[in-house]
Amino acid sequence: MNSQNAQPRTQTYLFALTIIFLVSGSFFHGFLFEEEYLVGAIVAFGVLSVLYFKHRILHDPALYFLLVCVCSYAVSLSYAINKQDALLEAIKIAFVAAIYLIFKHLNPETNDRALRVLLGTSFAAVVIGIAGDRFYDDRLAGFLDYANAQGLLLAVCSIIAQALYMTGRQGRYLGAHFAFVMALGLTQSRTAMLLWALSQIILYAAARKKYFELWLRVLIGTFLGIMGSVAFGQSVWATLLIIAISGVFVWKQAAFSVGLSRSVAAAAGAVAVTWAGWQLYDGGLSRWEKFGLSATEWQSRLVYYRDALRMSLDAVWTGYGGGGWAQLQYEYQSSDYFVRYVHNQLLQVATDTGLIGTVSFIGFVSVLLYRGFYELRNAPEERKLIQWGRLCASAAIVVHSLVDFVLAYPFLFGVFFLLNGRVMVPDEENRTENRRISGAFRIAGILLVSLIIMITSGLSLISGSYSRTASELLRNEKPADAVRSLDRSIKLALFADQAHDRKSKIYFQEYLQSRDQRYLAVAKEENSQALQTNPSQIWYLKLQSDILWEQGELEKSIRILEDLTTKNPFESRWREELKQRRMQLSK
Repeated sequence: MNSQNAQPRTQTYLFALTIIFLVSGSFFHGFLFEEEYLVGAIVAFGVLSVLYFKHRILHDPALYFLLVCVCSYAVSLSYAINKQDALLEAIKIAFVAAIYLIFKHLNPETNDRALRVLLGTSFAAVVIGIAGDRFYDDRLAGFLDYANAQGLLLAVCSIIAQALYMTGRQGRYLGAHFAFVMALGLTQSRTAMLLWALSQIILYAAARKKYFELWLRVLIGTFLGIMGSVAFGQSVWATLLIIAISGVFVWKQAAFSVGLSRSVAAAAGAVAVTWAGWQLYDGGLSRWEKFGLSATEWQSRLVYYRDALRMSLDAVWTGYGGGGWAQLQYEYQSSDYFVRYVHNQLLQVATDTGLIGTVSFIGFVSVLLYRGFYELRNAPEERKLIQWGRLCASAAIVVHSLVDFVLAYPFLFGVFFLLNGRVMVPDEENRTENRRISGAFRIAGILLVSLIIMITSGLSLISGSYSRTASELLRNEKPADAVRSLDRSIKLALFADQAHDRKSKIYFQEYLQSRDQRYLAVAKEENSQALQTNPSQIWYLKLQSDILWEQGELEKSIRILEDLTTKNPFESRWREELKQRRMQLSK
């Protein structure tokens, strides 16, 4: 390959892959769901196996920390409480690592282009999401299907858009900033809006001397965005009027002097604050009624954190493997709740992988943030404001991850990498150093790891598709077909306890309807298979207790139920059921 053409060609391929990632993440739930990140992992590791066949991996401390974190998740499979969920979480973090390995090889110019693509795809997703009424509980959830994650993404895009506008004076970024602020208001994400507001103060301090006139125009766009979010849902005509005014403002923004911008900003701010306050007082702001701080919600988060900390301290070095919190939280609950994620990324990693994984995760994030500060210090004057925007957006993601599960989205991880991923790619001649010595080992290692992850992801994807098909068949009241689909899922799954449990429930339900002992025998066998893989899963144990009760092993059934109610004191239905069984046994 011609060395002069290799680098541009590689950057073209990487940029195309980045576009695919950004478009897919913006419109397909941010790769949150199992089938999405499994497909992403297959594609990403397929790309890595091809990319690094000819190119040496660029090493940096962040990569080492990330690989330790990935290895912690992989090793946890040997002792995980819930092996199926642990496998999926290991694949997800491996997918995140693959994203980082791809993005870190984008040169600065390609990275800047990728950020502009992010703004474009997010803008399109917001417009389509609002038009498609993708709201949940009167909050804009968008295609991420979670208002807080959508709010964080919009805050990041708003910060980057205004930094690009003040640097390049391009009106499209000012218009995008207005749209992002308006949509951010519709998400009602308190944390995202607070972090966004703090970033405005930082960007003002960075821009007040050189970009004060442009900052005033951004402020006008901000107030118009707030008015747009207030008007939305109250009056279609008022919303359209504000959008039209914003369009005219963006079109004529170059004609606004400092004095005029100051006057218009003051007037727009007064109108925005007065209108929002009046609507809130009058009860007309149904979409913002939950904007006020909720002491109850924060108290609930603190309960999660306290319980997760107690849980992690009981396995401080190793954790419980991925999915451990979701399964074992009942034994540590100090109140009645269920949350799949801890709503704190550090505690989530601690419960999954213990101290080693947590320290490596902290090191990884710290190195990336340090890289951002280093680039800010060394950036030319014309790029400093953009770098301030990158740092503010990166800090918003990190802080938000400490109070929510936003980094459960591989897509938001990828955005974080883009914000801190401007690494210079060395020349071709520098990449060939020591290739003869390490080339064969490097290629073999990359291909082997990629192949293992791709095969594992593929099997999990197909197995999961059969399981989802079974669910659809059950909804259509076709239990026999559902069982056959689950059998196919079991043959492909590395850990098939969930499929065995679903089969057991199907047969147990058939027994309750027909009282045919053959169904009960199969239900017991399938339940035993599930418990072999996951012996502490409370719902498997509860089904075992029910089966034993129907088989006449009353005392054994009661002992299991007693143990379950002791470990899970907030399951009131189980306590009532235990009380009834004791009464029947005493008769």
